[in-house]
Amino acid sequence: MSGRVTARVLDLLSLLLLLCNGVTSSACNIDLSTRQAWVAAVEDSFATTHNISKGSLIFASVGTISNPSGTYGSHNFPDQTLTRETCECLEGKTCSYAASPPTYSNYDVEGPCKGTFSAEASVALVTVGCLPPSAVQYFAYQTNVFARHHGENGVFFPEVSPLPSLNQLTMSASSWGDPYIVVTTGSQEIADTVKETLVAAGAPEESVYFDGLSHPSVQLSSGDDSTTPDVLEVVVRLNHDNFTPELIDYIADSSTEQLALFLEPLDTPTKVDLLPASPLRTREVDPDQRDFSAELDDLTASITSKLAEQGYVLSYSGIAGTAMDYGYNAQDTDKCCLEGYFDNDSYWKSMIHFSTNDCLYQSHGAWTDVQNGWNEGQPALIGTPLTVNYEAIGEEAYIESFSTFRCSDSGGGEPELLYACASDTCDDDSCQFTSLEKIPALEACHPSPSNDKLFYKYECTEEGDAVMALYLTEKCTGLKVSENVLDGCYNSTAHLEGEIWAG
Repeated sequence: MSGRVTARVLDLLSLLLLLCNGVTSSACNIDLSTRQAWVAAVEDSFATTHNISKGSLIFASVGTISNPSGTYGSHNFPDQTLTRETCECLEGKTCSYAASPPTYSNYDVEGPCKGTFSAEASVALVTVGCLPPSAVQYFAYQTNVFARHHGENGVFFPEVSPLPSLNQLTMSASSWGDPYIVVTTGSQEIADTVKETLVAAGAPEESVYFDGLSHPSVQLSSGDDSTTPDVLEVVVRLNHDNFTPELIDYIADSSTEQLALFLEPLDTPTKVDLLPASPLRTREVDPDQRDFSAELDDLTASITSKLAEQGYVLSYSGIAGTAMDYGYNAQDTDKCCLEGYFDNDSYWKSMIHFSTNDCLYQSHGAWTDVQNGWNEGQPALIGTPLTVNYEAIGEEAYIESFSTFRCSDSGGGEPELLYACASDTCDDDSCQFTSLEKIPALEACHPSPSNDKLFYKYECTEEGDAVMALYLTEKCTGLKVSENVLDGCYNSTAHLEGEIWAG
């Protein structure tokens, strides 16, 4: 008996036991055993034509991502859904990062090869999940362009979705606690077959949703064309201001309650009838929306007056501008993050993680120029200055600090940057420090500024010395040319002037 047949028999035996025992789910209005039967029916339908991977949609634990009022879920499969070649490229082993490495909200549930898959029209991701047991403020299923190949041997990580998300409004046929089933694929035939199979197995037809991948902003490989496909990742976002015990249990039980299948054809079809993406929803603006300008002016005047009574002087005031004025436009994700990524030097790029055409983050106020494109890497106010009091702040300033490199332990470890040191000895007590993993511009392999044949990277030796290692290859691999020990304390003086200093 083959391993595949044995595994199938064990699955059926497990399902039979569940049915006999009447297993129910506290997180879903439909028994787990019933939903597992739906999944088994899809497996049977594609058993002779597709490789099938079983997995689940796993949410990060509450409090483990940067957004305190939310969590993200992503798919995990024991069997890798990417080829080894693609996976090693995303990990930076065989491809160079054309921009920053990928950003993760939670390393436990995300990774370059965890649940990501190539945008091949003939593959399908089937998610058999349940909505949260009670109402939450936002729940959405979105398919992101996780990675895109660039140039001859590069890759970059947009991590945005040009596709409309499925959320609690578009899943209007389902109530809280009800099952929802999403078929993410580029193939109309596969989507229809999965839906027919599920409905025949007893799944509610109105709870099956299609997530079509045929979209101008997705590089989708179809049949025998020569398109280099994007790498996709599905993310489920959940936001709420009150994580009740019931909701926390729903999140904690996701690895067993939120089921998933990945279907990959045994033989790549030469022609695929494409499943188009859903049309983009239009922005709805309340015509009676109030203008709060007068109230904000009064509040500003009140704050200024009260602080003046305490001896403070207003040094600067301004109107904070919108850092990203995007949303509900078919070209938005292209302009910010896909086709236009390398054609602009916008200051908000590092904040687009998991954004969609439905809602590209709109942010205001002070930003740092992460691309060194418009303000030499310095922070500044984004908006319109109103008043600048140079008597209070001085017309310019020199801020002197020092920095150095060290290794995380004496036996090699990872390079760390000590920065904002007050003294020119760079002693630990006066410095802040961070690992270079958090500073992509320092962690990456760079062309040498003095020799166009060499490349350098910051590393640690076995003796525990931080070094700048020189290589002959642009990935900083293979034979090293030399190692220069970084044992100095370097001056990091910044010169701020005018409105930039004020802001």
